[in-house]
Amino acid sequence: MSNLYVRLLAHVLARLLIVSGILNALGSEEAAPAPVNTEWVFVMTSIDIFGVPTPMQSIGNVVEKSLYQRLHSISSHRCAGEEYQYYKNKAWAKVRTDAAKKLADKRTQRDAVVFQGNPEWKYKKSIKTIDGDILKLEEEFRNADAKAPYIAEEVVFKFAEANRSGIFPVPPKSGGERQFCIAQKADAFMSGVITEYHGRVLLKLKVWSLAFNAFIYENNILFSAEDAFVAVGELTAELIETISGYRSARIAVRTDAPDALIFIGDNLVEKAEEETLQPPGKVSVTVSAGNRKTVSVPLELAEDENVEVSVPLAPIELAPMSITAFDKTGELTAPVYKGALYLGNTPFTFDLPVNVFDYFRVEMEGNRGSLAVFENTPNEASGIKRLKTRLLPDPEKKPVEKARDRMYLSYGLFWMSLPLAMVAGFPWEGGGGMYGSAFKEAQTSPTADNAARAETLLAVSIAATVAVGLTIADTVYRAVKYFTIANDNSPVLVK
Repeated sequence: MSNLYVRLLAHVLARLLIVSGILNALGSEEAAPAPVNTEWVFVMTSIDIFGVPTPMQSIGNVVEKSLYQRLHSISSHRCAGEEYQYYKNKAWAKVRTDAAKKLADKRTQRDAVVFQGNPEWKYKKSIKTIDGDILKLEEEFRNADAKAPYIAEEVVFKFAEANRSGIFPVPPKSGGERQFCIAQKADAFMSGVITEYHGRVLLKLKVWSLAFNAFIYENNILFSAEDAFVAVGELTAELIETISGYRSARIAVRTDAPDALIFIGDNLVEKAEEETLQPPGKVSVTVSAGNRKTVSVPLELAEDENVEVSVPLAPIELAPMSITAFDKTGELTAPVYKGALYLGNTPFTFDLPVNVFDYFRVEMEGNRGSLAVFENTPNEASGIKRLKTRLLPDPEKKPVEKARDRMYLSYGLFWMSLPLAMVAGFPWEGGGGMYGSAFKEAQTSPTADNAARAETLLAVSIAATVAVGLTIADTVYRAVKYFTIANDNSPVLVK
C-alpha cells in the first residue's frame, strides 16, 4: 500500500510540475512590442518652371497634379537594408539619449539638495532616496542597448501635411535637404525642374532620402507638350518602385470592346493589353466603352506579380426613341438637347439605352421650351415622346416664390379678418358678437337709438363677413395658382 501511495503522490507532483511549467511559460510570454515607426512621410515640392517660356509654364502644373495623383496608388513603404539600419540606429540612439537624460537630471537633483538648507535628518533621507534612484537609472543606462526598440519593415505611406492641404512647398537649396525634411517632418522629398530643349520639354526629377542623406533617384525625360500625360506615366512606374521600396506588379488588361477606356485605380491606361506597372496591394480595374456596360474588377496584387485581366463588356440594349415638340397650335420644329448635348431639331429619332433615365430639354426663341426626363423601353408605343413647349421661368422674376408669398399673404389676411368678423358678429340671427347683442337689445327695448345702433352694426357685420369670404376665395385661388406654377416649372418625369 505504501508503494501505491508513493507512486500516486509522484504522479500528482509530476502533473503539477507540468502545469506549473506551462503557466510559467505563458506568464513569461510578453506581448509583441509596438513598432516605433508607424508611417513613412513623403513631400512633393513644386516643379521649377522659371527657366521655360510662358506658354510652357502650365506644363509644370500638369506634371505636379499628375504625379501627385499617381503616387496616391502607394499605400505602404518597405524599409530594408541600409534604410532599416538607419531607423534602428536612430531608435537606439533615442533610447540611450532618454536614459542618459534621466540619469543626468537625477544627478542634478542630488546636487541641488546640498543647497536646499534642509535639516540633517531630512538631508540624509533625501540623499539616500536619490542615490537609490541613481543606481536604478545607471542600471537602465547600462542596459539601454539590450532594450532594442522594434522597427517595422513595412509602414504606412503618407504624404506630408502640406501636400494633403494642396500645397507643394518650394524645394530647398543645395545643402539644405536634411533641414528641409526635418522641418516638414518627412522621410524623403521629390524635386523637379522643367527646361526647354529645342522646342521640347526636359523634365528632371530627383528624390532625396533622410535615411541615406543623399539623392536616391534621378531621372530625365524629354517630351513634347502634347505628350505630358504619357511622359508622366512612363516616369511613374520606376518612381513608385523607388519611393515604395517594392517591386511593382505588372497588369495587362484585355477587353473585347474597341476604343475602351481602361482605368487602374484613378489612372487612365493609354492602350489596352499593354503592361502597366502598379504597386502591390488592392486596386480596382474599370473598363467602359460606348454602348457597353461598364465593368469593375477588384484585384489584390503581390510584389513582382504578372497579372492578365480579361474584361468582356456586354452590349447595352438599345431601343429607338422619337421626340416631338408641340404647343396649342400643334407640332413644332425646335432644337432638342440631351443634357447639354445638342441632338438636332424635332421631330428627332435616335437609339437610347433601355430602362435608363435620360434628361432632355427643348429651347426656342422667346424663352419658350420644356424640360423632361424619359425612360426608354423596348415597347414601340412608349418610344414616342412628346414635349409640350411653354414659357420657361425667368430666374430673376422667380414666379414660384412670388406665387407662394401671395398665397401666404392671403392666408394671413384670412386669419386677420376672421377674428374681426367674430367680434363684429355675423349678419344673421344668433350671429353673436356686437351685432348679436345690439339686435337682442333692439328687440327687448325697441327705442330709436337701439334700432339705429343695430342697423349700424349690421352694416359692419356684413362688411366683415364679405371680407372673410373674399379672403377665403383669394386663398383658394392663390393656392391653386401656386401649385400650378410650381408644377409647370419642374421637369416632367415620363416613364
